[in-house]
Amino acid sequence: MKLKKFILALVAPALFFFGACRSMSPSTTHFERIGETLSQWEEGGLDIHFINSGRGECLFLILPDGTTMVVDCGDFPDSKNAKWPEVDPKPYAGTRAYEVDAAYIKHFLPKASQGMIDYFNLSHFHIDHMGTSSWKGNTISPNGYALTGVMGLYDLVPFRKLVDRGYPDYDAALSLATASSNIDHYRKFVSYAVSNGMSAEQFRIGAEDQFVLKNNPSAYPEFKTVNYARDGKLWQGGKVVDLYAGKKPKENGTSCCFLVKYGDFEFLTCGDAGGNTAVEIPLAHEIGHRIEAMKGSHHMAWGTHKKEAMAILQPQVIVVQNFSSHKPWIPAMETTWEGSPRTRIYSTNLYPQNLQKEDVQRSGSDHGGSAVTDELYAAATAKMSSHNGHVVIRVEKGGARYWVYVLDDTDYKYRIKQIDGPFKSE
Repeated sequence: MKLKKFILALVAPALFFFGACRSMSPSTTHFERIGETLSQWEEGGLDIHFINSGRGECLFLILPDGTTMVVDCGDFPDSKNAKWPEVDPKPYAGTRAYEVDAAYIKHFLPKASQGMIDYFNLSHFHIDHMGTSSWKGNTISPNGYALTGVMGLYDLVPFRKLVDRGYPDYDAALSLATASSNIDHYRKFVSYAVSNGMSAEQFRIGAEDQFVLKNNPSAYPEFKTVNYARDGKLWQGGKVVDLYAGKKPKENGTSCCFLVKYGDFEFLTCGDAGGNTAVEIPLAHEIGHRIEAMKGSHHMAWGTHKKEAMAILQPQVIVVQNFSSHKPWIPAMETTWEGSPRTRIYSTNLYPQNLQKEDVQRSGSDHGGSAVTDELYAAATAKMSSHNGHVVIRVEKGGARYWVYVLDDTDYKYRIKQIDGPFKSE
């Protein structure tokens, strides 16, 4: 009996340690635990961070050699008169989204980056992706543009290169679409930033050399990005095809779409070019195979994530960045699962009530919301993998496996709430 107690005394601490650990980091040098701050990126890994401010999209990537990239920085004020009830700002009321995004990025930014972002890609010209310059509460920088969204982020974490769908001729870019946002302040910002040393380019359809590794590319030949779509045009069969046949898409359909490849791991981000545009299904056919993960297109609003597209891509993970009661849209989640039963849906926010069934009364139109009963809503949201928080996809060196982390978004400590994985890249 004494021998058993002695052995238990030796073994118990180790059992407790391993029991408390939910996941080994991709580098296998340490363990991640629930309740602790997520560890920093490590050389050779690929981190994809979905930052939750509750006021727009912001995607932050750390590539295998430490090259950094941000896609979008949405920022809009609270509105009691919003057409769709909005979630609370994160981490608490009164915070500005670009400040929340900047604090997050600075926390995880590799030291070698010297406090700068290598690439910023603006997917398209909507305020939940670029910020709103018309809000009277904005501070105007000494350089003449409103400190909001992309522009506010730049003042806190400068970019080395900006890529959008319009540079340098924004009049021509806006003429290609209907219902584009006013971007006068954005023009001023780009002009100032370029004069201050930032380079700028138009997103090049079909390019594989626009977002390249900057620090040690020869060490990671299995990494690349592929630019697929912009302005409603798709790189299809080795040439640019106009999916709108000369007609004007709405601004969502002009979104920049690109695929990140690292070994067997593939990640797709496509702004707001979902199934309610002409882009989603042809893009899925052009990719033509399963992928590991994607950003939810157009926040998984109505008409997005068509069954046909999802049956081709079959993403293991979809992360939805959203901020109002109609996203993620229950019928869009259902078509996702019909086409791809294996898909795990992670949402940065979920409105606490089912208001989608009141779509007819609230918006004056019905996108299927009237059919979303409380029971259907409860069943769909119960099937989701997470409802609230920053979400991080962390890919191990070489891309063979990846994990999904959900982080607490109620403060600036970035503590782990949930760990899923490892998942195998195919």
